[in-house]
Amino acid sequence: MNAPTEERPLHHRYFTAAIAIVITVGAGWGVWLLLQVALSGRFTGVSLQDVNAHGQAQIDGWVGLFIMGFALQMFPPVWHARLAGRRWRLVPLATMLAGVVLRSVAMSLPLGASGPFLALAGSALQLAATTLFGGMLVLTCRRSIERFQPWMGFVFLAVACFVAQALFDGWHTWRTMVAPDRGALLAQVATFQAPLRDLQIHGLALCMILGVSQRFLPPFLGLPDTPARRGWLALAAIGAGLLLESTFFVALRRTGDHRWATGLFLGWVLLAVGSAVVVLPWKLWRRPERNTRSAGFIRLAYLWLGISLAMLLLLPVYQAISGLPFSHAYYGAIRHAVTVGFVSQMIVGVSTLVVPLSPRAATLRPTLICINLGCFLRVSLQVSSDWTPHAFHLIGVSGLFELTGLLLWAGVLWRGLLGREPRVEQVAGHVSLGRS
Repeated sequence: MNAPTEERPLHHRYFTAAIAIVITVGAGWGVWLLLQVALSGRFTGVSLQDVNAHGQAQIDGWVGLFIMGFALQMFPPVWHARLAGRRWRLVPLATMLAGVVLRSVAMSLPLGASGPFLALAGSALQLAATTLFGGMLVLTCRRSIERFQPWMGFVFLAVACFVAQALFDGWHTWRTMVAPDRGALLAQVATFQAPLRDLQIHGLALCMILGVSQRFLPPFLGLPDTPARRGWLALAAIGAGLLLESTFFVALRRTGDHRWATGLFLGWVLLAVGSAVVVLPWKLWRRPERNTRSAGFIRLAYLWLGISLAMLLLLPVYQAISGLPFSHAYYGAIRHAVTVGFVSQMIVGVSTLVVPLSPRAATLRPTLICINLGCFLRVSLQVSSDWTPHAFHLIGVSGLFELTGLLLWAGVLWRGLLGREPRVEQVAGHVSLGRS
């Protein structure tokens, strides 16, 4: 029989909600949008609000809920502290879910004048969820007797970006939905959408993953530690990189002065250097000692991170070769490499470490193949669309591969999430006894 709901680990409920989001209004909706792109033969062939509604579901509902569940379950034992506000532990889950659903409806359906106000209400719920989550982590950390370490700096930088992006996203959505004309809409999107995505992807997702990886991957996979000095240097580099890439992009768009592009490029360099400083000591090109089933996803995820950062640094070269002042296709390919190849694949890999799976569970190799094949097709075909319209004919297939991979993974994970496998507290206890 299933374990009673109240006995299941906290993060199982967050993970279940995140999976429900990703296979419906997340990746599921994304496949539908991509098929429309393939049929229209252009990336602007779908509604901006539909694309942004899908994006907020992916960031807040898929990535955000997974981060919340993992952090609320795993950080307190590592910090040797009881979770602050324990009675409120499901409130961030409920409010975030409500916000994602409300915004998805308000942004995608023709609701007239009420649409922007409903979307704003959804954004307010998401802001409340991120703020409460952040407050619980801060108060829990204050109870800790552990010294403050670099990985914790990454975590709290990510939490700050989580709250900031919720506020920024709500404002940006309101401005796009009430824009008086197409010119105002395009100006808003061209100036602020890229910095918003930077805050969400590099600020929230990248920083949280790098922080969690520094603390949990060495004991789980048998990897060397990242020395503390390297960790602090990487945190400073990535923090500065985030500041430069967001502020200098806005300055570039507002003034048209391309001298700002130098600072923007420096921000990208700092992000790449900071990531490399953290990751290189792990020597992920070697086969890890333990948990090889999960390690395959994690190693390939970091490969996709490297690809996305290399593509970002090569953006000026691509613009020069293509003759395009700005390639939406190339920039979108960079985003997809990091969001699916890196972030989503890390979620899959880490979930198989912290959700108990039976030794008899179905193999995850088809998931590994589908996600990476889909991501490769999407990135390569999206770049190719700048050169030939025939790339659009196949691009819809990439989303089907990725969705299939996620569905296969969810099927394998389901027994553990329903409490039909050994308890996960043993895993948390193992980590809490690891390096501190």
